[in-house]
This record gives sequence, C-alpha cells and structure tokens, in this order.
Amino acid sequence: MKEAFVDDDRTLTLKDTLKPVLIPCYDLSSTAPFLFSRADALETDSYDFHLWEVCRATSAEPGVFEPVQMQSVNKHTKCLAVDGGLAMSNPTAAAITHVLHNKQEFPFVRGVEDIMVLSIGSGQFLEEARYEYEQVKKWRAKEWARPMARIAGDGSSDLVDQSVAMAFVQSGSSNYVRIQIQGPRGKGFWLVRGRLAD
Repeated sequence: MKEAFVDDDRTLTLKDTLKPVLIPCYDLSSTAPFLFSRADALETDSYDFHLWEVCRATSAEPGVFEPVQMQSVNKHTKCLAVDGGLAMSNPTAAAITHVLHNKQEFPFVRGVEDIMVLSIGSGQFLEEARYEYEQVKKWRAKEWARPMARIAGDGSSDLVDQSVAMAFVQSGSSNYVRIQIQGPRGKGFWLVRGRLAD
C-alpha cells in the first residue's frame, strides 16, 4: 500500500485525491464511526491522513487484519481504525449528506433532485440466515453472536436503503438505484430498486 500511494518520493494524502472522497472506518478509541474526506483534509491538516493508511483502515476486518493505529499528518487527530463496514454497512446516506452540505466541492447541488446515486451492496445471503423457532428458542449468547452481527448489519443497510429511496421519491426524483445480491452464495439473484433518470 505504501508503495502504491507515493508520488515523487512523497506519500500521498487525502488532499491529493483528484475527486472528492468519503471513506468510513470505525474508531475503537472513540467508539464511533469516523469518516475520512477530502473536504475535511482541505480545511485542516488535522483531518488529512496518508492514503495508504486510510485504505488499510476502511478494510481492517477484525479477526482477519489487525486494527490500524493512525494519526493525521500534523499528528493532532488519532484513530484506532477497523473496517468501515462495521460502522456503515450501507454508507449511502452519509455520502448524500456529505454532498448536500459540501458547497465547496458540490456548489450546484441544492437537493437530492440534483444527485444521481448508484448504491452497490455487498450481498445478503438469506438462506444462511433463516432459522426456525425450535432451532433458536434455547440459544444462549454464544449461539446468537454470529446471527446478531448479520441481523445488525443487514438491518441497518436495509433501513438506509429504504430511507434514501423514500427521500428520492418524496422529492420527485428517480435518481437512486440500489443493487444487492440476495440468496445463497453463488446462486443469488440481484435485487434492483429504483432507476436512474436518462
């Protein structure tokens, strides 16, 4: 990663991105979601981070990769980061809010009618998540651990999808599409909600 984000012997940071970016992670030290953005980096060095660390932070899945201890280029902001999907399994609402309130990078956006959104899900495997009453009625915390994580992730992702879709419909815009695979691994079907206007 370090080698990929070096230019003329200088390590690239969020300020160096060619387009606006918004990248989530979860900060274990503050126990809250943390969003890396070019807009914040341009405003202050306290929110400018090395790109290679941002990439590691958003993909540091617990149990697979170790958390990333990182700090801003001026060392004023610290973050102990893990996978962004833990905090936001569907970051669409955060991205829309970021665009609506970021007049510096998106000066002509007045509302959702000025935005086109393509939201691509990472998949929901429904067959693996189906249970019967007799199977679960005597489960304890150990048996519930994995299903609860799936329920929380899929539930929050679906709630964001539904809320965003409603916001677009209520504004009279059809500029929102969500693509999500559903079904058992390798045999799923694609669920497509909405359509992008011509």
